Amino acid sequence: MKIFGFNILPSTNTYAIKYFDNLEDKNIIMAETQTAGRGRKGRQWSSEAGGLYFTMVLKPENPKLENISSLTQIMAVSVCKAVRKLGAKAYLKWPNDVLYKGKKFCGILSEAVTQNNNFKGLVIGVGINIEQQVIISDKPFTTLADMGLKISKSVLIANILSNFEEMQKDDLVEEFKKLCPAINKEIVVDGKKGIFEDIDKAGRMILSTQNGKEIIFAGDVDFNTDF
Repeated sequence: MKIFGFNILPSTNTYAIKYFDNLEDKNIIMAETQTAGRGRKGRQWSSEAGGLYFTMVLKPENPKLENISSLTQIMAVSVCKAVRKLGAKAYLKWPNDVLYKGKKFCGILSEAVTQNNNFKGLVIGVGINIEQQVIISDKPFTTLADMGLKISKSVLIANILSNFEEMQKDDLVEEFKKLCPAINKEIVVDGKKGIFEDIDKAGRMILSTQNGKEIIFAGDVDFNTDF
């Protein structure tokens, strides 16, 4: 596993996709700042100095949907466990956000890399608020510093990557459920109300609604619970 570090990039994901063929499986692209960091649905991810921004390149030998889609949430679990080890009760918000007391401090964006409609691999981008002085966000956010945590970026990323390496796909469901307090509670996902009953091995939500059980592939979740 090699880490390629940069002072500034538009986006670590964009760089990883552009140079995908020149990179090896589990190479890491890291930047001190990003000028065009982004989250799901094209949302801006504020990436000023003081945060941890990196992308992991993945070239799975067995690119089945179940194996690929679960990797994003394995990364989310890896981040959450690394922060909880520092003493903060971080938790997961499906599909892959990491929060503390209702405020987001880590976002994860996965993007498939294809050529002529053939799947070549995946890049997983991670942005963690550590001690930025300026953060632009339309939703509640926090930083590790605000949580009273102090850790170097090099140690934090090492702990995250160690968790990622140790965690197996078969562990995802139970590990995710341990860290996701919305499990078995009423939620609203993209306007649809139901009980968040479970996730499957691919990380998809199993939502129990008045019309029966539905499998949700992606969406924005709202729930009214204090943690």
